Amino acid sequence: MPRARLSIATALLIAAATPALGQTPPARRRVLPELRADVVTGDVTTAQVSAGVHVTSGTYFRVAVLAGFGRAWNDGSSSDSYRGEIQGRFHMDPLRSTRFGLYGIGGVAANHDTFRDWQSRLVLGAGVELPAHGRSTFAIEAALAGGLRLTLATRRVPLGRR
Repeated sequence: MPRARLSIATALLIAAATPALGQTPPARRRVLPELRADVVTGDVTTAQVSAGVHVTSGTYFRVAVLAGFGRAWNDGSSSDSYRGEIQGRFHMDPLRSTRFGLYGIGGVAANHDTFRDWQSRLVLGAGVELPAHGRSTFAIEAALAGGLRLTLATRRVPLGRR
């Protein structure tokens, strides 16, 4: 008799531990491409295009690694500018329940131009993803990163997710 109770208890524990049909499956870790156009206004104005990848790191969080190049302007002079960046994004609506998806941005960028040489910058801002078109979407961001940075980005996204 005790063995029968143990078998029944074990079967109930296993049944209770399996996910229910209504639960959302965990996000698969995916590496997807991203393209961006950035303008930064500060002591030196820069315009850059950048490319990189973003990785799904949980249901709500994404990590992006980006590299960019462009031009910098200061007092009528211009030069080349370069940037490397690591950024994290916390999505408020990762499952596309709403038409527009708000997210917060935090990260670190390393910028170079002939006016300032290499400088590291803390990046803090917010963005909104526009409605998806198939497996890609556009996003608009505003951040503080050594000045006000405005960004138009396009990225590949998993179906039904941000």
